[in-house]
Order: sequence, then C-alpha cells, then structure tokens
Amino acid sequence: MKIKYLVLIVSVFFLLNKPLFAEPINFKKLDWSMSIEGMIKTLESENYSCRKIGPNITCEDGKKKVNIFPSEGVITFNCQTFGGCQHELLILAQAGADKYKIELTPGTNEYGQPYYIGTGPDGDKIEFWKGKNSSGVVLYKGALGKKLNLD
Repeated sequence: MKIKYLVLIVSVFFLLNKPLFAEPINFKKLDWSMSIEGMIKTLESENYSCRKIGPNITCEDGKKKVNIFPSEGVITFNCQTFGGCQHELLILAQAGADKYKIELTPGTNEYGQPYYIGTGPDGDKIEFWKGKNSSGVVLYKGALGKKLNLD
C-alpha cells in the first residue's frame, strides 16, 4: 500500500512540474508544427511578400526578411523582423530565455559569430546570434515530432 502512495506522489510531482502538452517554440507567429503553406499564409497576412527560390522560401517586408529552408528544418529571421538590431546579444538571449522559459547555452558559429541556443520542450531549438553588422534568430526543427517510442 505504501508503494502505491509513493508512486502516486511521484507521478503527481512530475505532472505538476512538466507541461502536459508541450508546444513548439513560436517566434513571430511561426513554428515547426505548421505546414510550409501555413507559414507562407501567416507571413503574407503580416504584409510579407514571399517567393520560392528552389526548395526554399524568402519572405520580405521592406528590410524585414524571413527565410524558410524546409529540407534543413531551419527558419531565419533578420533583426529587423523583431526590432533587435540595436540590442546586445545578451539582452536578446535573456529576453528569449524569459519568454520561452528555456535555458540558453552560449557558443560561436562557423563564421565566428557568438550565439545563444536553447531547446524547447518539444525538441525544437531557437538561436539568437549577433554578427559584426547584423543579428537574427534561427528556429531549428530539431527533434520536434520525433518522440521516442519503445513499444
């Protein structure tokens, strides 16, 4: 009988400390649970003009630019899309960590640009980066939708 109570208490603890229905990271109304067509419609409803370049999609609204790379599972946003051009990387990363309630890890990419990256509860990732003359955000599909099934 004591074991049943212990299992019940542990189960309740885990349920209360973990989201029951985790959602993908949503940045500027886009996330990797959406279809590519849904992403394009969303961007066009926000006054972006989208065009397909090979398998990829580029959407622009003035200086705002969003690129969707479906085969790589990557969406990029330039800093104009979120008003982040004038902010320091640490400020952008802290705002992202607070909004998405995830831990961000610092690093440096292959171009020598610093970044902070974190993984959402569904396995997708968000990266905040800052270069010499630009900055941006990258959404990675990552492991989204690839739940481990041991049945």
